[in-house]
Amino acid sequence: MRLITLYTSLYFAEEFTSHSVSQQLYAALSGKEPLAVEETFEPGFNLRSTKQKLAVKWDADSCHIAIESILDAGECLQKTIALLETINRVAPIGACSKRELTCHWLLPMESYSFRLLERKYRGTLIAKQPIWKGVYDSSVITDIEVDDLILHHQSGAMKKRQLLDEYVAFNRKDIPKVFLFLLTSVYSDKVIKYSSEDIHKFLITAFGHCERHSRLFEDIWRNTP
Repeated sequence: MRLITLYTSLYFAEEFTSHSVSQQLYAALSGKEPLAVEETFEPGFNLRSTKQKLAVKWDADSCHIAIESILDAGECLQKTIALLETINRVAPIGACSKRELTCHWLLPMESYSFRLLERKYRGTLIAKQPIWKGVYDSSVITDIEVDDLILHHQSGAMKKRQLLDEYVAFNRKDIPKVFLFLLTSVYSDKVIKYSSEDIHKFLITAFGHCERHSRLFEDIWRNTP
């Protein structure tokens, strides 16, 4: 099971109204002033580093960080926390109405064709009932209560083009030809005041749930004839 994207989202309880914070944040995160061709929306901006495969999207009501370059989960989480701390210093986040961590995983299946993989997936995770006769594409999507959090599961056989178009921020050359895709997302919509300690605890806890669930998914798959 390969982790290919770690995506963190914070939703603010109150929207920003300042019309100068976007450029200040851009400069703090990138180390340079925005160029004329790099649009900053007031308030809001997108910052992308193709070299680092890192994307930050900051809006008046939310902040999103995607990391695809670092395979080590601990390093991804520490990088995310450092970026959030920089953002919080320039534009204090205050209260958050929702926190979410999303992981994209791939399970390479080079010995299968897409059609055969889809058929095995359906037979493994979906009940064998007449209603599924003729189905050629399927996906399990469900939400699960984990302590006081919600874990969202989405999985299925996926074609490379769909992955690149819909689920990754940067062009990738390390995507296998045939694979199972698994999205695990843990979120809390409990309103809390932002703090570095809380976001660190949340991200570590959320990733732990995502990783355990993903390993269980992989074990079920590997142990099914």
